[in-house]
Amino acid sequence: MPELPRRIAVLLPDTAVRTAVLHLEQVPTRREEREALIRWRLGQEQIYPLNNARVVSQVFDKYGEAGEHTWMVLVAAIQESVLRQYESLCESVGLISSEVGITSLRLADLWKRTSRGAGWLRQDVLWITLFDQSLTIMVFQRGQIVFYRCKLLGVDTSEVVATANLLDKVFEECCASLEVCQQQHPAVDIHDVVICGDGEIAMLQTGIQERFQLAVHQFGWQSIDTLGWGAKGGHQGMASLAAIAGVF
Repeated sequence: MPELPRRIAVLLPDTAVRTAVLHLEQVPTRREEREALIRWRLGQEQIYPLNNARVVSQVFDKYGEAGEHTWMVLVAAIQESVLRQYESLCESVGLISSEVGITSLRLADLWKRTSRGAGWLRQDVLWITLFDQSLTIMVFQRGQIVFYRCKLLGVDTSEVVATANLLDKVFEECCASLEVCQQQHPAVDIHDVVICGDGEIAMLQTGIQERFQLAVHQFGWQSIDTLGWGAKGGHQGMASLAAIAGVF
């Protein structure tokens, strides 16, 4: 039915949203009740204002060793004025936004789906995204997100990995993030880091290994080539990878 608009998922740049990680004792199954609870918690803790903002969230749940059930929720607040710009662009070409997500989180979801086995569920992992001229750092504790931070760098990945002071800035941000995460979650024990970024990142990999003594894994097109996926015309950049992440 070509005359009808097509429904799509919109992935926003990490820097376009304000985020928080919440620990909830219960999570309502109905979306409206869950959003009301999240808005109440954000208001109670005064994390950031929600006036004229749309709230989206992703729930991470698990059962502890003693059988207790815990929930961590990554919450993103998007200003309606910002979201409307994306929605208007979609509508102008016959597309309707039916779902809104955050780029780094969807990329991490794609990595989990394509990873061999479910090892990430049994270990703590540091995630680094270098994309859209920004640095995003996430920490997953046995599958649950426990930390999220996004920093605008203002330059492309290729310039970051080729410039010593910019690389040092990335290392400093990673160090500060790990310190804060460790203070908030003392039980976190990270041995692996996944780096998601365009191009050659050997200098970044070496620096992470030497400074933090972590095993480094790169997630990119080479990680999913074995699944038979490809980008038309050979455009195997982060934008195309994010598009696949949006589909899944």
